[in-house]
Amino acid sequence: MGSLLDIGSRRIFNEESDMFRESVRRFMREKLVPVYDSGFDGTNIPSKEIWKAMGDMGLLGVGISSEVGGYDGNFTDASIILEEQIYCNCTAPAILIHSGIVMPTLQTTAQRNKSSNTCRPWCLETPLALWL
Repeated sequence: MGSLLDIGSRRIFNEESDMFRESVRRFMREKLVPVYDSGFDGTNIPSKEIWKAMGDMGLLGVGISSEVGGYDGNFTDASIILEEQIYCNCTAPAILIHSGIVMPTLQTTAQRNKSSNTCRPWCLETPLALWL
């Protein structure tokens, strides 16, 4: 087995997750790394442009059900996003809090209320976690 940074080096990932990792890695290197210092203003909170770019790429609320506006991803997908974020040294906790803590709570509420697309704005670009 190669380095854990190598694509496909761990048996829990399949070809689909390797392709997802490649696209996330490319996004992080091309979009996040160049603006990390200026786009986060030293606060570890992404700018609106970064939130929008992550939403456009499908990286916000990846584990949220499509019933409420999410992408139907799973824990593996969320892990890949977090790993790639850490590998490029862009450790903005607001992204993890938004997608991993706040969004699942909203999803539960939306499903209880039988509301469709409730989570869609926060999967696209709106940094809801910052307002709580």
